[in-house]
Amino acid sequence: MRKLAVVLIWVLMVSGCGSEQVETFAAPTTTSQASEPSLASNTTQDSVPPLPTVTAAPTTASTTGPPATTTEGAPLTFAECVAKLPLTIRTGQVLLVLVDQPGLTEMAALAREGLLGGVVLLGDPDAGLTEALGGLQSQALVGPLVIAVDEEGGVVQRLENLLGFMVSAQQQATGTPEEARALAQQRAEALAALGFTMNLAPVIDVGGGPGIGSRAFSDDPAVVAEYGLAVASGIAAGGLVPVFKHFPGHGNADADSHQSLPVTPILEEMRVKDLLPWQGMPYQ
Repeated sequence: MRKLAVVLIWVLMVSGCGSEQVETFAAPTTTSQASEPSLASNTTQDSVPPLPTVTAAPTTASTTGPPATTTEGAPLTFAECVAKLPLTIRTGQVLLVLVDQPGLTEMAALAREGLLGGVVLLGDPDAGLTEALGGLQSQALVGPLVIAVDEEGGVVQRLENLLGFMVSAQQQATGTPEEARALAQQRAEALAALGFTMNLAPVIDVGGGPGIGSRAFSDDPAVVAEYGLAVASGIAAGGLVPVFKHFPGHGNADADSHQSLPVTPILEEMRVKDLLPWQGMPYQ
């Protein structure tokens, strides 16, 4: 989660350079080595609409002033633009802060100073959430804030009070991938209407080990890959950034990582099971 969040916030941070920004999210493709197992023949991903692909937006002049330039008159590169920001802002823009609804006011004060790149909402939000998130976003000094939430369904969902109960990943896998995608899109659209920009889902851990349980789609890596991609596609179609989690081997770890340091299976075992859903997944 942290890697993706940092990359996204980095992209948002350079929005102060005075040019139009890319509006879609990158979905790089990867290929598995021939010597390792592949899910290509075991999944039916063609039945699920693909995640959006990136198209670079044309660079245009800012309507609020001339673009930043070097001494030679050429536009600044992203790296040069970021390098000109104060260290405090550069540091703040790679931070995603865990916060509950009452803490959003304090986060708005930090956003005004450019001291955070986004928040992850915890707790049980109430009816004032939309106004609170809008107020926070309006204070962003450097590009839009990442406003994220864990909304997997089942035992991990923050918005049940406002949006109703959503079934777990395990339960979603009893239906079709198309049904799982539709549910994810519906939820994402509702989250976007509240002011969220990212959903920390889906879980593509294989197996329901300690701390995972019904959060996993299945103990079968092919099923996990198919439904994980379907749900991620639905989240993206609903206007949010999906985040694959947690890490290979977590579903078969020997302990709950929220409570203690888990030990995952050895690499040779993960190559034939736990790593498979991650192969070829976009947004890695």
